[in-house]
Amino acid sequence: MRSWWLETVASGVTFSGAGGVFIDQMHGFSWLRSDKAEEVRLAMGEMMTSLKERLGSDKILLENNAATVEDVFPVIDAIMFEHYSETITNSKENLLKEWDDMLRIAKAGKISIYRFGVEVEDDASIDGLSGAEKEKALEQLSKERLEYYHACYLIGAQPYAYFQYGWGWRLGTGPLVGYPELEKPLGIPKGEYIRTISNGWEFTREFEGANVWVNTETKEGKIIWE
Repeated sequence: MRSWWLETVASGVTFSGAGGVFIDQMHGFSWLRSDKAEEVRLAMGEMMTSLKERLGSDKILLENNAATVEDVFPVIDAIMFEHYSETITNSKENLLKEWDDMLRIAKAGKISIYRFGVEVEDDASIDGLSGAEKEKALEQLSKERLEYYHACYLIGAQPYAYFQYGWGWRLGTGPLVGYPELEKPLGIPKGEYIRTISNGWEFTREFEGANVWVNTETKEGKIIWE
């Protein structure tokens, strides 16, 4: 099966002329087969190593939530941070951990993609809606919440880091919406982030073109542009 998978993926990238490949679910669903968790871990490492060898150095191997997957981290080129849960991935503890991960990834010469989507929020503006009405409400919510999520990214942003935003994975769920704030001249950072109070959840960071503040406990953020 792994041989078939490798051949299929590599052939698809070559045929399409794609710049690389995105691999989801890097946990391998190992909790569903705990007796084989070690076997799954080793197999994923072997598969990703073989895939990178097949793709070559000019193709990007991007893997989801793989910052701490030891067996695949050395061979991949990019890591996505997918924030799929308000209580798990968007928690104040996890965001703090991710900022340190982004620094480690940059030092390894790899790419970070920091992805946020407002569809995970339990907001009254989208409660009970569906179809076009919900899409419209999510677009409005994304504009209202952009500053907080953008601030979360900027606090930990490093070289080779990118910000992805919206409320889903389709072309019509954010990528075509104009967010003027994302076009403003940020400039380079003047330093790393500062935790304003030891063990607190307020953070600041200065850039050439903006000052950033975020409170990951109250889920508030502010970007003051120069």
